[in-house]
Amino acid sequence: MATFVHLQTASAFSAHYGTARPEHLVAAAAEFGAPIAALTDRDGLYGAVRHIRTCLAAGITPVVGVDLALAERDGTPAGRIVLLAHGRNGGAGWATVARAITQAHSPRSRTSKNQPALRRDRLAHLLRGPDGTHVTVLLGPDSDVGHAVARDNAGGASSASTALDWWMRTLPGAIT
Repeated sequence: MATFVHLQTASAFSAHYGTARPEHLVAAAAEFGAPIAALTDRDGLYGAVRHIRTCLAAGITPVVGVDLALAERDGTPAGRIVLLAHGRNGGAGWATVARAITQAHSPRSRTSKNQPALRRDRLAHLLRGPDGTHVTVLLGPDSDVGHAVARDNAGGASSASTALDWWMRTLPGAIT
């Protein structure tokens, strides 16, 4: 039987976005027999260490990442993306996610609404290193692609295809 794994899950450490502590999220995953549990707190790795420890103790494979805002060069908000760290690579996935969070919280990277955000024009440099990409980018309903799909379904032009093409060119092999 196939098991569904939520890859975008916020813990209680993501104020206003999650309600359960990482230990409780992992316990629920274990109760349902999930072999994998992910934690993607909003704007930081706040519950990640507890999540990893609890997963390992429960015999569940941990997945960690972050839910971050995206902004255009001028600070215009451009949706949200989720970065999932690749594992078993000497910490390169964790390091990439940590650098992305640091960049998002930089005063120069904030949106016009003063929210932490990754700047679109810095993504490729930030996420793709000399030895490849150590994260997977999830483009969900809150991403620029998700927003474009909603507009296209409402009778707009095919902007979703254009947005997805940009991602595929910018971070080949890292888009899901």
